[in-house]
Amino acid sequence: MARVMLCQPWNFHDENVVHDDLENEWRCAPYSLVLLGTLLRKQGHDVCVVDLIERLVTNRGNLDATLEQFADQIRRFQPDIIGMGFFSIHYVEVQRLVRFARQVCTKAGLRTTFIAGGIHASTEPALTLKNLEFDHVFIGEAEISLAKFCDGADPRTIPGVLGHDTKKAFALTETRSTGAAKTGTLLFPDKSEVLHDLDSLPFPDYHLVNYQFYARPNRAKFRTFLASSLDILMGRGCVYRCAFCAYNALSTVRFHSAEYLVDEVEYLMATCGIDSFYFMDSTIGNNQPLLYEFSELMRRRGLDRRIRWNGCIRPNQISRKLMSELVSAGCAHLLYGFESNSDRVLKAMVKDCKVSDNEKAASLHREMDVPYTASMLMGYPGEREEDILASIDFIKRHKPPVAGFNWYIPLPGSPDYDQLRAKGSIDRDDPMEWRKIGEIASQARLFCDVPRDRFKELFAYGQSLCNKLTHDYGVWGCIAPHGSAIDVPPIASFSEAASSPMQML
Repeated sequence: MARVMLCQPWNFHDENVVHDDLENEWRCAPYSLVLLGTLLRKQGHDVCVVDLIERLVTNRGNLDATLEQFADQIRRFQPDIIGMGFFSIHYVEVQRLVRFARQVCTKAGLRTTFIAGGIHASTEPALTLKNLEFDHVFIGEAEISLAKFCDGADPRTIPGVLGHDTKKAFALTETRSTGAAKTGTLLFPDKSEVLHDLDSLPFPDYHLVNYQFYARPNRAKFRTFLASSLDILMGRGCVYRCAFCAYNALSTVRFHSAEYLVDEVEYLMATCGIDSFYFMDSTIGNNQPLLYEFSELMRRRGLDRRIRWNGCIRPNQISRKLMSELVSAGCAHLLYGFESNSDRVLKAMVKDCKVSDNEKAASLHREMDVPYTASMLMGYPGEREEDILASIDFIKRHKPPVAGFNWYIPLPGSPDYDQLRAKGSIDRDDPMEWRKIGEIASQARLFCDVPRDRFKELFAYGQSLCNKLTHDYGVWGCIAPHGSAIDVPPIASFSEAASSPMQML
């Protein structure tokens, strides 16, 4: 059996920053690494999960101390495999982490194999292998492929695993969008096998990490009350294909059963002492029969009176009947990616929502007095000033309890990103490029049809307007840089940052 160390890289925003109060910061536990660790341990492997986000914050921003603790763990655990799951924004940190860990392993006489997973590795597998110095890259979901790898199967025989000597392939990484061949380019195999029966998965054992760091009483996820919360997933994939979203890059659409989900809620309450939970799905409205069944089962077991929860939903999926059902089952807050209040922009986004859907959803919440978050996206390709003003007017009129504008970035794995990559608009060999396009508050590149100075004025005004509405509810402090010009970080648009955690290795 293998000794497997799964590692989550740190957030550079936390370097040299002392966090004395985390009550108003939204931080999600490494769900995917915990789930994979739980699964591998159940199959007999020796597993540890290293959460460097929690370590760095606990070490009060001292990165040197955090890395030395990581080195000590490597020397004690002596891993056969070190796996890292990460987003594009972690590119620089992962590059440093792999080199650091390799040096530690070499000095300790270890012959450790380094593997990568997550949405960045899956959308840029060859470059991840080349530039980040991994031995293998896992493309897509990893439950089946990683288990085979740890059992000692030849990586060349495992679907979805790319190595330096991989021969099988169905496309060229460099030409995923165009289909044109290039000599000497690394090939990558088809995606990993898909686990169709999600209910066959064990419940994630959050004791593999310091779950209390994430489940401590917090105001950020629900805004109106302190909540001791952890995260679960209703399903994988999405029935929609928004052009800006990376959610469909790796996953086909599947769901847990209502019984599994409610059992998981009870399990987390019993083992972790939570009083609330958050659905990480891009939208909980993709399977409404399941949502009604889940709500009924929550009431039948009396959980509607014992625990509160929230999740994202699309404005075209909500109705008075459904909202009443959700609230009666303990739902305390809903989060919407309204994105824009311009039908022209929504059409360009392939959002399959209309301004009328946004208006009805916001009005329904006001009538039923149910708290919600309005997430808006500013700077979309082709967006004009009148479109931005329409979105600002939406916030002015409806005054959502929580709201934020996000600066548009092309997320790896999204159709927008594929188009820009094919045009050569993204320098994929520049490490800092990934930091720019991995952060929704970066204020880096501009893609819309508004002069930059004017756009910055509109963005600052929109943020100021939202901050006044959100002031009493706390902030999402781990998204934007500490001490940045944005006083209160924007509410995430639930694309890469919060929509695909189960796709991480």
